[in-house]
Amino acid sequence: LNRGDEYIPSTLPSSSGTIFWSVVRATASQSIILKVSNTIGTVTPVTFVLPFGTVATSGTLQVIQGAATTSNTPTAPNAAVPVTSSITTGKTFTYNAPGFSVSVITLVAH
Repeated sequence: LNRGDEYIPSTLPSSSGTIFWSVVRATASQSIILKVSNTIGTVTPVTFVLPFGTVATSGTLQVIQGAATTSNTPTAPNAAVPVTSSITTGKTFTYNAPGFSVSVITLVAH
């Protein structure tokens, strides 16, 4: 799940930055999967410009977030769990990555 079979090159703002992402495509479903990691405690905007002819206007967003020290343990197995929602997308869209989070955005593009 959340794994593509084709890597889509992208540009990171800085190799020493605090927000990172990767972009892959699942060719069978024509899904684009963007994985975003925000390593600081504040919301960080990321603007994606997708190089596809047609891009869906909405997609699925899965987010796991918590404090810097949040972890699942045997006594607190659900301290950090994924939350799924819809997200507005398009050829160009901005995503506000929550602090201390890993997000997965899935959308269809051809």
